Amino acid sequence: MSDDINTGEGGAEAMPEDQAASFAALMEDAEAQERQAEDKAASQQQAALAEQVKQNTELVEFTWDLVGGLLPERVAVRYGAEQRARIAASGTALAIKRGWSGAEFMAKWGAECAFVAALVGPVIPVIIESINKRKEGQPEAAPGLVEAPEAAPILADQVPGSKTVTFGAPTS
Repeated sequence: MSDDINTGEGGAEAMPEDQAASFAALMEDAEAQERQAEDKAASQQQAALAEQVKQNTELVEFTWDLVGGLLPERVAVRYGAEQRARIAASGTALAIKRGWSGAEFMAKWGAECAFVAALVGPVIPVIIESINKRKEGQPEAAPGLVEAPEAAPILADQVPGSKTVTFGAPTS
């Protein structure tokens, strides 16, 4: 054995001291790079979480702007800005737990959601008004519908078949 090689425990040969120092420095550099990568990943994850909370807050606020005015005041007061922010944060936590993504959902189902919103949206105020009238005991009239007038009497010269035009084969 040479003087540069140290014998470790159990008779195994160890590195020379200068190689051991270089190896230790390399290991420290590798660990520092690994910590930097972990820190970068954590900060990216925090930024993604903040963006998801922001998007969910915007969605909750957008939904509130659409339906908030339709709700009775006794219900609407329960959903102030702070409550809506908590709803968005809870929704974000649930989305993370379940692996849901609003962007993926809208990419897949956005057209269908828009269709349902366009179809149902205008009807909601009418339904709510109807329910409120029932609760108040007021008679309910279908909005936009007009009673049909009585049918006009058939005159003698308007007897079916006397002056009618038909398409297709003549009938006898």
